[in-house]
Amino acid sequence: MGTQKKGFSIIELLLVLTVVSIFLGAVFIGYRTIKARTNEDTYGYQGRAFVIGLKDYYDLLGAYPNISCTDYNSWYSAPPGTNTCDWNSHPVSSPANCCALMHFIDPWASSWTYISYTNGFVVSTPTSTPIPLDYIRAVANEFMALGLQCQINTLSGDYGYITCSVTNVATSN
Repeated sequence: MGTQKKGFSIIELLLVLTVVSIFLGAVFIGYRTIKARTNEDTYGYQGRAFVIGLKDYYDLLGAYPNISCTDYNSWYSAPPGTNTCDWNSHPVSSPANCCALMHFIDPWASSWTYISYTNGFVVSTPTSTPIPLDYIRAVANEFMALGLQCQINTLSGDYGYITCSVTNVATSN
């Protein structure tokens, strides 16, 4: 009577390891692709939301705000005559304030910069937390699709920020 072999041969073991490695590689590539697309969509959404918020502000109040919102403190500064910044309600008596503008955009906007001048404005993504260059084009595309002229500024490494502007538009206090 013959003895039966128990276990795997080395060829069978290597074959199983190869199949598992290929499967894990495909899963990893799929995950990275989905993650990259999600990041690109997030940055693109923020660019679009910022400009659409500015346009909504314009549609409601008849002009873009003539203000400078450059940091967290300016975005959350209380409008004149009030002692709090409630971004869910903007005072009609003083519409040109950063708090009122944030009502039209979203609280995440407090890391971005909005600076107006006599007949236009400039929007910049944060230099303190720059955007990966892989996704910066998504933001630029959203800004440019909505009529802004953009310049991409690269920083050290694979990061940068965008400065976009528009001219010949009404701004008021």
